[in-house]
Amino acid sequence: TLSDDVDAGWTMELFGGMREASDEFACTLIGGNLARGADVTVAITVTGEVARGAAVRRGGAKPEDVVVVTGTLGGAAAGRRLARRGAPWTEDELDAIHRHERPAPRVGEAPVLARNGATAMIDVSDGLARDLVRLCEASGVGVRLDPATVPAHPAAAEGEALGGGEDYELLATMPSAGAVAGAAGELADVFATPLTAIGTITTEGLQTVDDSGKTHPLEPSGWDHFA
Repeated sequence: TLSDDVDAGWTMELFGGMREASDEFACTLIGGNLARGADVTVAITVTGEVARGAAVRRGGAKPEDVVVVTGTLGGAAAGRRLARRGAPWTEDELDAIHRHERPAPRVGEAPVLARNGATAMIDVSDGLARDLVRLCEASGVGVRLDPATVPAHPAAAEGEALGGGEDYELLATMPSAGAVAGAAGELADVFATPLTAIGTITTEGLQTVDDSGKTHPLEPSGWDHFA
């Protein structure tokens, strides 16, 4: 939907950006529909295919699986905060702003995790804590998360790695330490993407564990679409 104050040049720039993003992931723009309205709104639908039986859903985690996450977390939330604050920015802060403005989904990394035996997977779009709770609820299991092992972006403030959202990293469960090592090696070699073990799936209960070994309830911080 385009408002009356949008000119043709802006529309072509938007289309060019969509083409650029599509080309990066070998997608094809196949159509669209325009209408006039009070505000500019853009709705995008992406469809794809996966081989039969190869899809890894959020509902397959099992007790004793290892919880892993790609990359670092909290960068996008930090970038939003830092962009609002304004310059000057450090190199790490500029990287965070880039992650906020131009998030990069882990499209290539997902099949690597699947090939190495991932039992469940979800992208971290609404915050690690909230998306981990969703994965556990879909799988009918619990989790023991070690927040000290969560890989935070260097510019992230306290709480942004667990609840910031918009990072689009992959949160997955792996059946063994060997599977984690295999996936980590392949991700490092092909994509230079780190993979970090951050917890263990349990039969029930959503918990974090501190440095002393004491457990605490896992609070599902992050974005709630229905709040």
